[in-house]
Amino acid sequence: MELTARQTLARTILLTRQQRLPDVDEEMLIQMLAGTTVAIVADEENVITPSAQAAITTLVSLTAACGVQIRLVMPEVPVAGYQPPLFGKSLVAGLHDLAADVVAGAAAVVDEKTRRGDVAFVIGSTPWNGEADNAWRLAADDWCGSMLPVRTSAKPISARLPLGSLAAATAASAEPYRTALRRLVAATGCQVTEIGLLRPAPELTIRLAPSGTPSSDFGLRALDLVSAGALSSAVLHVLLRVQGLDAAVRLWEPQDAEGSNLNRYALLRRSMLPITKVEMLTRWAHGSISIAGFAKLVDEEVVKSLKDWAPWVFVGADTVEARWLVQRAWPRHLVVAGTAGFMAMASEHDRERPCAGCLHPASNPAGPDIATISFVSYLGGLLGASRLLRWSVAGPAPAGEQMTEAYADRLDSPTGYRSGPVTRLRDCPVGCGS
Repeated sequence: MELTARQTLARTILLTRQQRLPDVDEEMLIQMLAGTTVAIVADEENVITPSAQAAITTLVSLTAACGVQIRLVMPEVPVAGYQPPLFGKSLVAGLHDLAADVVAGAAAVVDEKTRRGDVAFVIGSTPWNGEADNAWRLAADDWCGSMLPVRTSAKPISARLPLGSLAAATAASAEPYRTALRRLVAATGCQVTEIGLLRPAPELTIRLAPSGTPSSDFGLRALDLVSAGALSSAVLHVLLRVQGLDAAVRLWEPQDAEGSNLNRYALLRRSMLPITKVEMLTRWAHGSISIAGFAKLVDEEVVKSLKDWAPWVFVGADTVEARWLVQRAWPRHLVVAGTAGFMAMASEHDRERPCAGCLHPASNPAGPDIATISFVSYLGGLLGASRLLRWSVAGPAPAGEQMTEAYADRLDSPTGYRSGPVTRLRDCPVGCGS
């Protein structure tokens, strides 16, 4: 049976109702998203590098997962580097194919210019004098991504490491969603929790590591992923793009992928269903990154059966209990990520610092329907992947930066992106405090 947009966007609708438009009509929301067009503008100089293509491919993936339309104002060029979940060797053709293979009704067109009403993103130093409802310029270096006023000058995106490119694309992905919500409120007069949350971001910058952090020779040789859901999918989406990264990845996940995952799983395409979550991720193994999957839930029995965890472990499971369980095994390097509403969080833990139980001391059994959206889940995975890479090449983060909390649709606010310490708890559920 063909998946409908309503089925695929069920969790996007739920998040919108819970935190933005409490009485929103589902069909009207789907129509407004489908009536919003993202224009991505790049000339040849700004579309040929792997890092520029990482930004463009990710922006298409995350916005198509919201059910919007995409306008590609760029020349056809060969795919540079590895850009999953893109198929084929030609970038524009691959993007056109990808946009139509996520949410039913979403699609991409190739055009010579932007149009009135578009939400436009201009890549790097590309010249632009077109029409649009709103427009920004995306800029990036190895570890830092920016969304700037479109008249600001910028350099081509050509960094060796794609982390900054992915950060810029993630920040940009929230704008079409907010545009659709503003148009919906104007058309229907529906209730709004806080109108200021729907305004466009004037500009913003996300720095994932200090300036001068190395961008190569990462010591991430073996990595265990606990769960193969949205956050782990985003982590692999990032790591597979890192040139020269050599890693053996193991992952554990018993579930099958389903249609409602398409709104946030960065490596899942509609045409891949039916498929297990393990198969969804292992199929993208490439070059020096191997991926071995196990269709098992990580529980006490699995933990006991493991001789050793890999030196690096990422936990992206929905429940706090899973974080406690893995933390009690005390992996050498543990990174934990999670989301709640529009908030994404990631932290790092070892024996010298407060543990995951100190940061997440309260149980939160996962319900059947988790309200979320593409750019929130991806931000959580991006924060987790950047901590793994940064830690492996530059050592642990300072005590005052052990965790990062970010609000994916308001990264421009003073508290939208911040790092801070983790306090050691005496009554930590893992036993760290004693």
